Amino acid sequence: MRRIYYDSLMAKTFLAKNFYTSMLFGTICTKYAETEPLSELVKRHESIHCEQYWEVTVAAFLMAVVLQIVFGGGWWFVAVPFVYYAIYFLEAAITLAIRLCTHGWREAFDMAYTNSMFEQEAREWESVPDYVESRPLGAFLHYFGRI
Repeated sequence: MRRIYYDSLMAKTFLAKNFYTSMLFGTICTKYAETEPLSELVKRHESIHCEQYWEVTVAAFLMAVVLQIVFGGGWWFVAVPFVYYAIYFLEAAITLAIRLCTHGWREAFDMAYTNSMFEQEAREWESVPDYVESRPLGAFLHYFGRI
């Protein structure tokens, strides 16, 4: 299980008012104090996101190495820690645009968040105790395109 940063300044700074726990840059941060430990379900959910983040980040790093070899320059590495979030929000933006055509703003926004391939994997497997340890590499790709 991943380390959890309770009463996190990063969580308090970056999370919206109605969000209390999140995976931020490969770490689990929460606004809750240590006296209010997270449920096992939430821990597993966020741990799955940590695994996803590190898989995407390693792939982005390898891509940056290839791009540096081909085109030169080291600036490719600046984007590496943010690729996970770029994919996450790009997928959400596409889903939002599609769902706005058939649903209202609120429903479309909720669908954009819940239909992310990262969220779908985490929600489906958060109740399985040993999933994080036995999770196949790139498992979130199984959910790609399911909007």
